[in-house]
Amino acid sequence: MKRIKEKYSDDCYNYRYSDNDNDDLLTKQLNANREIMKNIMSDRTYFEWLSEFTEKNGGFCDTWLWYIKDDLDKENLKYLGLFYAGIKEYAKKNYIYPDNCNYGYAYRVRLNEELLEVGVIIGHDVEYFCKKMSVEEDSKSIDLDDIISDKKQDNVEIIDSYLSSLANMVKDTYNRGVPIQAISRTLDETVSGIKKGKNNIKKLVK
Repeated sequence: MKRIKEKYSDDCYNYRYSDNDNDDLLTKQLNANREIMKNIMSDRTYFEWLSEFTEKNGGFCDTWLWYIKDDLDKENLKYLGLFYAGIKEYAKKNYIYPDNCNYGYAYRVRLNEELLEVGVIIGHDVEYFCKKMSVEEDSKSIDLDDIISDKKQDNVEIIDSYLSSLANMVKDTYNRGVPIQAISRTLDETVSGIKKGKNNIKKLVK
């Protein structure tokens, strides 16, 4: 019997067991989810439904599915996790990182004057949530039209260049005989120091 790790979205995995090594059903489901995700990220329709649903109901989680009576709302609510996965996929390519929230992560997505926070809470179960935000609170939102058009953000090429230089420096350092463990420790300590400095700045600002 084979233990299979099923990927629902980038932040959601489930395990199950199968006697079928090829597991065609799993492959078909993953492909189907992928196609649904591409479809809902291809235009404004899903965002507009989310905005309207959130306006009527306030912040919500996809676990509300069992309490929704309207068939269209129920169908759309099932895809909140895939919408989050689509946002994350675009963000990752463009070096946009989520905010930390209670036991999870969240992105802010904007369409004109509409701003939604879409995130995931990871505990015993995985829950996806959405809530409206004020545009006055916006500091690092992603424009939905940029996601739809798969627009490369302005700073991507320069970041790629810096990271390539860093990677080459690390390789050169290793080739000169510096132990990989020492390189790894130094990088970890440097990043940790930067994070600590940023946290101290935030406290001073508050």
